[in-house]
Amino acid sequence: MIKKLLLFIFGFIACHAFSQDEDCDFSDGNYYLQVLIVTDEIPSVDYDKDDFIAHLETNSSISEADSQFLNEHLVDVYRQYPNSTGDPGQKYVYVVSDDETVETLFNTYTESVNAIYLYCDCEFEDGYSYYYARLITDDLPGDDFNKTDFINHIISNSTPSTSQLDFLNDRIVEVVNAFPSAQSESLQKTVKVISDYDIFVPFLYDFPSSFSLVELICDNATLSTNESTNTINDITIFPNPVVRNSTIHIDNQFVEELFIYDVTGKLLDTRVVKGLSTIAMNAFDLKSGVYFLKFTSKEGHITKKVIVK
Repeated sequence: MIKKLLLFIFGFIACHAFSQDEDCDFSDGNYYLQVLIVTDEIPSVDYDKDDFIAHLETNSSISEADSQFLNEHLVDVYRQYPNSTGDPGQKYVYVVSDDETVETLFNTYTESVNAIYLYCDCEFEDGYSYYYARLITDDLPGDDFNKTDFINHIISNSTPSTSQLDFLNDRIVEVVNAFPSAQSESLQKTVKVISDYDIFVPFLYDFPSSFSLVELICDNATLSTNESTNTINDITIFPNPVVRNSTIHIDNQFVEELFIYDVTGKLLDTRVVKGLSTIAMNAFDLKSGVYFLKFTSKEGHITKKVIVK
């Protein structure tokens, strides 16, 4: 009976995560997707909607009707990691559309795009949106890094306008060091931005001299019967959806074991993680799909949903 219940819960969460309902549109009424471009050439930093449609027309021979639909319903397209120097990070783009059916359409363009992910239900329980921002800096942010430090970093590197500064001050709630105990320099330079604005990514992209990465955290699906509040906040999978270089960051000394399940509730892997601060996702050799990672401690457990590209 318990096994059947777990299977039902896992299945419900997976179906809900992929359902296209009112939670998938953002406050501007648009839908946001992450798409990996199939190409041997690195898209330019200023890659845009016209470039994207031309890529689809060239590689997938899309119909005239599809071209017209995309021209009418794609609002914007831009590089997800504009300053990335690694593959495949350079080939990911954000696609903004006023019609959520573009996700279904993209899935038919297998010669042009893959790893398509629709951001959905990304608002956290506190009503805020969370973002990662990787600072371009020679100095590592300290444990006490905050909102003021974040804005000063932008001022020093990007000379924002008065209206942009007002917007930053008004819409940012808090900024903290995302991975204070990380060993990797790239993680040490990454901060977590908490905002009451759910489309902050394109705004922060206006400051390319300040950030090498800006990413919406859409990892709000949890499952636990005895959750530890410390564990919930101290386990991060970054980036998620998972790509080749994604890392599990554990900032909690009480976490002991990790269990990995597929969407049917089948246990795929078990690892002792006590004392570890980071785990490379590529260690598990997971195929594309949805998985649930359950972290356990004597205090309880927390399950994180991940989407593997």
